[in-house]
Parts: sequence; C-alpha cells; structure tokens
Amino acid sequence: MPEAQRDRFLVAAAVLIATGTAAGELAIPNDLFWHLAIARRIQERSFPMADPFAFSTDGIAWSPPEWLGELAFGAAHGALGFAGTTLLTLAAIALCFYAIARAARTVASAPAAALAVIVFAGPASVHLPMRPLVLGDALLAILLARMFALRAGDTRGLAWMPLLFALWSNVHPSWPVGLAILWMHAIALAWLGPLAARLGLQVEALAPSARRPLAIAAIGAPLAVLLRPEGPSGALYPFVHVIGLGDRMREIIEWFPPDLAQPANLALLVLLVLTLFLLVADRRTPAPLLDVALLVLGASLAFRYQRFLPLAAFVSAPVLARFLGRTRFSTLTSTPFSVRAMVGLALAFLVISTPSSRELVTSLRESSPEGAVRWAHGHRVPGRAFNTFEDGGYLLFYLPRRQVFIDSRFDLYARAGVFDDYLALRRGEHIAEIVDRYQFDAAFVPTAARDENFAALEAALPGLGFTLAHSDEATHLWTRETRGITSLHP
Repeated sequence: MPEAQRDRFLVAAAVLIATGTAAGELAIPNDLFWHLAIARRIQERSFPMADPFAFSTDGIAWSPPEWLGELAFGAAHGALGFAGTTLLTLAAIALCFYAIARAARTVASAPAAALAVIVFAGPASVHLPMRPLVLGDALLAILLARMFALRAGDTRGLAWMPLLFALWSNVHPSWPVGLAILWMHAIALAWLGPLAARLGLQVEALAPSARRPLAIAAIGAPLAVLLRPEGPSGALYPFVHVIGLGDRMREIIEWFPPDLAQPANLALLVLLVLTLFLLVADRRTPAPLLDVALLVLGASLAFRYQRFLPLAAFVSAPVLARFLGRTRFSTLTSTPFSVRAMVGLALAFLVISTPSSRELVTSLRESSPEGAVRWAHGHRVPGRAFNTFEDGGYLLFYLPRRQVFIDSRFDLYARAGVFDDYLALRRGEHIAEIVDRYQFDAAFVPTAARDENFAALEAALPGLGFTLAHSDEATHLWTRETRGITSLHP
C-alpha cells in the first residue's frame, strides 16, 4: 500500500474512533428545544428583533445570535427527527477531529497525528453537545487547521477567511475566540520574530508574499462578522454575553470551571501540563511562540469555563503530535489489510457508540415535563405559567402557541431581571410577591425526584389559590381560576 494511502486510512480511523468516543457522550440537551423553536419561528414567520417566546420579558429587544446554526438543526430535525440532529452533530464532531488531524499532519507523521487525535478525543468529547455550539467548534477547528498550514508555508485559504467569519458570526457567537487566534498568528508571523528569538522562542518564517493576504484576512474578519440580519448590533452579542454579565454567568453549568473529579477533565489537565512541559523543556529546538500562546489560551479558557474544554484539546493535539512524531510512531508500518481493518473496526465502534433516537428520547423522558405537556394539549391551561429554566425550551417546542416564563437563554433573562426572580423562587424567597408580579395562573413544577429546589414554591401554591391539575413522576402541573384568562390550548 502506498504510504500516502496508508496515511489517509490511519487518519480516517483516528477520526472515526474520536467521533465514536464523542458519540457515547451524546444526549438531547434542554437547550436544543429552544434552538428548534427559534428555527421554526424563522421558517414560519421572520427573523425576530424582539423576544417572541416569553411573557416575562415583555418583548425586550432580542435577536437570535445562532440563527443559522438553529436553522441547520431545525432542518435536520424536520427531516429525520432526533436521528437528524444526531447525524448533524456527529458530522460536525467528525469535521472537528478531521481538521485537527490535518493540523497535526503539518508538524508530524500520520501515525503520530492519529494517535494525538485519539488521545485528546475523550477530554474534547465532554463538551461537544447536540446544539449549534458544536457547529462553532467545527469552524474553530477549521480555522486552526488553516493556521497550522499557514505556519508550514501553505497560504491557501487566507482569501476566504472573512467568509469563514461571516458564516461563523451567524452560526454561533464563539467567533471572538477564532478572531483572537487569527490575530495572534498575524501579529506573531508578521512582527514578533526578532522578539521571540530574544525570548528563546521561535516563529515560523512567513513568506513575504503571504504578508499582504494575512493582513487582509486579519482586517476583513472583524468586518465580516457585522454581516448579520440585524446589522452591527448583532456582532456585539458575544461581548454582552461574556463581558457584560461577568460573574453572573457562573450560575450556568457550562460556565462553571471544570470538575477535576471527572476523569476526562483531569486527563485533559494532565495532558495539557505534559504537552506544555514537553514544549518548553525541549532543548533541541526553541519552543514555537505560537504553540506556547495557543496552549496558554486554551488552558486559561478551559479551566475557567468548561465549555472551552474542546478548544484546549484542539490546540494541544498538534503540539503533542510533534513530540510523538519523534518516537517509533513516526515510522509505524502496517499491512494494507491491517490498515483497512483498523478503519472497519473504527467505523463499527462509531456505529455501536451512537445512541439511537429511541434511546435518546427514553433518557429525555426522565428529565422533561413530557407527561404534563401531553396533558396540557387536551385541557385548559392558563397562559401565564411558571416553569423552570431547564423546562422552558421543551415547553416552547412542544407547546408552540404558549409563551414561557423563562428558558435557558440566560443572558436575555439576566438582562431583563427575570433570572434574579427565578433564583428567588428557587430559593423559596418572596414567592407570593413574585407570583403576583408575573400574574402566574399555572405552574409546571418538577417533582422532587427531578429537581428538589422547588419544594418551597410548591408548598406555597395551595395557599395562593392553585390546585393540582396533573401529576406524574416528572412534573406537577398546578392551575388556578382567574378572571379574563383563557387557555391557549382548548
């Protein structure tokens, strides 16, 4: 078998194994439902400029920052249901690992690149969820692959870099991380070579003919993100979300620091430390400045906010591959049969690891108000109902004619002050006052088995005139008679 063909098979096997590892982590997140509801709203009506989904926000100015990613997931769900969203997620994850393998191939042999991708597959898979965020991760991986290629002297792709960011800014608001990486490369490759040498680091040489295209890409990318349906104001969303809300984001689990008691998170920390140590301790060649910068960026973001765990894995894999390439993995040989067998086994692993739609929906039933929603379709339920942060998206999608009190669009409700009231109800504080202010006439309350934080709220409801209309293992649905309120579900 020709070496080039063997290398392609090895990379393919690594990508399939890494994707299969991520497939084993897949579940239907509560966020997916409001993304699907937004996609349906855009398809059926128009791009919203004010929040159409919650009565508590009173039509506050808002537009969907991930609208193009939501349309992609909406189309996948419309075609194949949750099998469609699963396939779209797996395709994005496979693209992530393929792009990182390509980045690693610029600095190492195919066997070393394949092994590095497999090593980082587990830690990266912890936060590659079934929602538009995974599409942003795929675009990030593509950007990294192009930057590693640029460092190796391949200037192809610089011309369409602004187009990548125009797409990215409409798919997911993670584009500022990509912009930071692009500028990092532009500054280092164009200007920091002499400074890096004095610091004992190195910067890859950039051909003079590449400087102008790189400068155009670095200038054009931030202009391209302004190409959104609502204009330049949409480009400010990531900064409002991340900078404007500050430490309040720590109320949301994906903005928590990673739990190092989890094996995958601990493994990533160990791998990051090991990779950085190998990089700076290597006495044979100066440490590449950009490798050090990427590792520091990935580690600092990942161990402050767990949603950036894939970023840390993506930037580390090519650096580790460089060192693996100096071992026996760089000269690995194999027969045509064994290489093809590896691909076949890797594909089988992916198929076995991927949960079926039935398995996904079954696991969802334990964490969703499915029974209460079915009951609401056939009974009169007042329109202004309390619901939890986690259940809001599910209600939006399966009860499309209703508005919700809150869903997991945290930044919107934090800006409107609704999230503070929600936290008060969760703590059992000011219940009567808040119920009166929002004029709740129904309440979808999770049972203690599903969420024990609403026991005080539920205990107070009978005294506020509510009666239990429906009960199942997941949700208690309370209603009360009110003047002038008619059901949105006759």
